[in-house]
Amino acid sequence: MDRTLQSKQLSNANCGLEMKTSVTINSLLNNPLFLRILLNKSALKNIVFSIAAIIFIGGIIYSWENLNLSANKLNVLPVVILITFAIPVSIFLNSCETWLTARLANKRFGFLESLRLTIIAIASNSLPIPGATIVRLSSLKKSGASTTTSIMITLTLIAIWAGVSFLFSGIYLLQIISWLGGASLAVGTTLLLGGVIGLHRTNKNWPLIIYSIALKIFLTATIILRMGLCLYAVGIEASIAQLSIFAIGGLLGSASSIVPAGLGLRELASAVLAPISGIAASAAFVATALNRVISLLLSLLIYSVIHFCRQQNEQTY
Repeated sequence: MDRTLQSKQLSNANCGLEMKTSVTINSLLNNPLFLRILLNKSALKNIVFSIAAIIFIGGIIYSWENLNLSANKLNVLPVVILITFAIPVSIFLNSCETWLTARLANKRFGFLESLRLTIIAIASNSLPIPGATIVRLSSLKKSGASTTTSIMITLTLIAIWAGVSFLFSGIYLLQIISWLGGASLAVGTTLLLGGVIGLHRTNKNWPLIIYSIALKIFLTATIILRMGLCLYAVGIEASIAQLSIFAIGGLLGSASSIVPAGLGLRELASAVLAPISGIAASAAFVATALNRVISLLLSLLIYSVIHFCRQQNEQTY
């Protein structure tokens, strides 16, 4: 008897919950503003972008004031090294990756064409789309590669990058938070092996696969170097071990395809992860934003030079 009564009470409770849920859903579906936002993807993206922009700008202002920074307190030398060495090296390595992507699809890009596509990819990340990925996929298809091959190569290279990033951070985390470091190493190893296996199924050229892994290692190292220089520019000195945490920060920020180039999210991810390695969240936020702005401006400048040279060559011939 008691069981029957309890069963009825539970059934009535479930019915009540279902009715409340149904009323809530119906009220949302009958709300014109909610329907307009849901059906209009561009409106939804604009809202997300606005929130990201508020996080980005608000975060810079708060972090700047929290660090008590001013323009005359910035260290100029690391910024000069960033502009003249670190970012150009990063762009060069990304151009090598564009060239490698074509080779993995059994196609060929010249280095200048790879450089041009890399700059376009960096600039296109300022749009609310996964710009770099779309540029590479489009360039592969135009070169004659199939859609399946293009997507497979792109995804496996992303998996390898993610694996290398988690391994970089995991090695340091293992020393301070063993379980977190172990988890990071496990995720990194799984992603790296998965990426290698997927790449081998597409192209069985082992030298190119090894080159892909080496390239991702160097690219991740440049991310860490750039963050170190940006932190030093705002007066924070950090060891390589401490900086390794930003390998994951850059990866998490770049994972968003709705927010342009992970705007605000990359900075927020860096700020959240930084205290784990003993770096102030405010310093990490400002440093990541500084890295973003300088990189974009320098990339646009390089693209302008390439575009001008191409126009001059076309006029000559």
